[in-house]
Amino acid sequence: MSAARWVAALTLALLQLLQLCPTFAAGAPPSLPDVRMAFSKNSYWYEPDGKIQTVVTLDNRSRQSVKGVSIRFRVYTKNRSRSDLDDSLGKIANKSYKQTETPCKNLSLKPGNNTFNFEVQLARGRYANGIYPFKLEALKGSAVLSRVVSEIIVFSSKDLSNLKPLRVSLVFDTLSPPHRGPDDVFKSDELAAECDSTGKQPGWYSTLLWAVNKWPELNLSFSMSPMLLEEISDMSKGYVVKRGDKEFRVSPDSRQAKSASSVLGDFRILAQSPRCQMLPAPYASPNLENLISLRWTTDARQQLTSGHKALEKDLDTTVSREFFYPPGLAANTRVLRDLDRDAGKFLLLSPELLQRSKAGMRLARGYTLAQPVNIMGAKKGGETTAVFADARMQSLLARLSKSADPHGITQCILSELTSLYLEQPDKLRSCAVVWPARWRPSREIVSEIFAAVAGSPWLKTNTLAESMMTVPILENDPLEIPEPSTSADEYFTSVTTARGRCKDFSTMVTRDNPLLLTLRNNVSVSESDVWRQWDRKVEGLSWATSVINTIDGEIKKINMPSTGSINLTSASAKIPLSVINGASYPITATLTLSSNGLEFPEGSRRKIKLEPKENLLEIPVAVKKKGRIRFQARLQARNLIIGEVDTTVLTSRLNTFAFFVVIGLLVLIGGAWVAKTFLRRKAGKHKRRNIEQTNKKSA
Repeated sequence: MSAARWVAALTLALLQLLQLCPTFAAGAPPSLPDVRMAFSKNSYWYEPDGKIQTVVTLDNRSRQSVKGVSIRFRVYTKNRSRSDLDDSLGKIANKSYKQTETPCKNLSLKPGNNTFNFEVQLARGRYANGIYPFKLEALKGSAVLSRVVSEIIVFSSKDLSNLKPLRVSLVFDTLSPPHRGPDDVFKSDELAAECDSTGKQPGWYSTLLWAVNKWPELNLSFSMSPMLLEEISDMSKGYVVKRGDKEFRVSPDSRQAKSASSVLGDFRILAQSPRCQMLPAPYASPNLENLISLRWTTDARQQLTSGHKALEKDLDTTVSREFFYPPGLAANTRVLRDLDRDAGKFLLLSPELLQRSKAGMRLARGYTLAQPVNIMGAKKGGETTAVFADARMQSLLARLSKSADPHGITQCILSELTSLYLEQPDKLRSCAVVWPARWRPSREIVSEIFAAVAGSPWLKTNTLAESMMTVPILENDPLEIPEPSTSADEYFTSVTTARGRCKDFSTMVTRDNPLLLTLRNNVSVSESDVWRQWDRKVEGLSWATSVINTIDGEIKKINMPSTGSINLTSASAKIPLSVINGASYPITATLTLSSNGLEFPEGSRRKIKLEPKENLLEIPVAVKKKGRIRFQARLQARNLIIGEVDTTVLTSRLNTFAFFVVIGLLVLIGGAWVAKTFLRRKAGKHKRRNIEQTNKKSA
């Protein structure tokens, strides 16, 4: 083909293509209307031949009606493992389906919400116990306007005689940041709102207690925060709260105080009920792994002891120390050895601890670890048993906490628990589920979850103690849990300073000092793991800063005035010191003395007690050097410098040998002078007769 003919052919092709372009645009399908779907079912599980009653709402967000819409209901083959629940939309794309129904056809959608009810009969003989993904689709022709994916649980309840239900231990974590500041004043009305049972959205604690009382067939566990319970107890007696820049006193007869009293009373009733278990926690819930790695074992023990005492006081009952919920579910073998039986005999631990060793990872492989495990613990050879919280449930609840859909949340939780049961339905197993402290859903959501769990015959709720005593322990060599690869972070630098300052202060005051209890409490709160869990470390550091500032303020009340220059004229003397204690309590400190020309016969260090007034001290000294010398006095308690004096001392002391030498010289000089004077007088005397003879000769 010649070049001219090739160019002509290309030009003709381009012209034909340009003529076709409008045709292509006109033939393209119009954009689909924006339609959103929501649905709910009449139940969370069905018999194999059950009927599914569904309510579907289609939200037409366009301005015009959409006609010719149908709803398709399609059920797929059942899941084979728990992981099949992770991505239902992706997994069912490769599955065959068991049943397809189109219960609604030729619908017209007006702008806004359009609700439709329909019923689907599960095909007889096609379903056995299991979890079946299903898909609801709104179609216009073959185009999908909207769709949702969920699960249907099928379970036959005809013969339950040999059923071994999954033992579910639902544990509510009550840890929350303190509602009071370091000044012991409530920072807001937040806690009062959480205790309030009135209004459209009752508070979290009143909601939780309402649900627990409504479903008495559920056995539950609570990780009780001693700090929280103490706040509720104090609030019930009347309290001071900040609102804006002002402080208000709330009386014991107020609605807020009465709500707190009601919540406290309900917790006390549950603590004495066999269907509920209260798991003790350290007072401020510190991360025990951090404290032990910092060698703060004393702090950890004190927090455990004070937390247990506070719980028993506020709950008005005994609380077993054998069962323990370590803050953050973190406790390695070193923690258990150092704390020994203070850390309990039966523990609930994080599944993340299994990933620290090869032996732990082996336990986590295959089927879900759903029974107690022997772990290395107490020094004295006693057995320690642990249940590891279910990792998948922890991850699921974290995701669900962002949703406000009661039906969707409940279906996901029930499907996950059912999937665990179906792993090994003929074996007695347990599942520990920790309800996150930060998840505080509505009463409707809690009610849906409790009702669904209570109504599922293959699930049985147990307290943590019941599960650990009922389900056989895994026959394994005691598992060693290594320490974490990372140590305490920079947050603890300030906490370390505050802790050290508090220790120093405690050595200078009596045990009943009014400030000491508050300072120690504030250090404990600064050690809490709640600041990490709630992402509020800056607020946590304010407690450490408060300790430092308070002690610095008290130290400033103690003054050692400068004495100016001191003159000493003898070999031994007493130097006066004045210490003014402006605090309202006596203090005990160490006075350290030093000098480059003085010695201290009674020692250079001594303990002194300073009363709340001016204290006059006299320091015995022995002069060893003549002239201008330096004298220093420092008052301190451990590493805490309370005050110091640095002054000049002028001495004119002569030693004994020099004194006698001078005296001897003076005697010699005096003797010589007396002798010389005597000789002069002797030589200068003239007798009278000699004068007379002389006079005669002259005449």
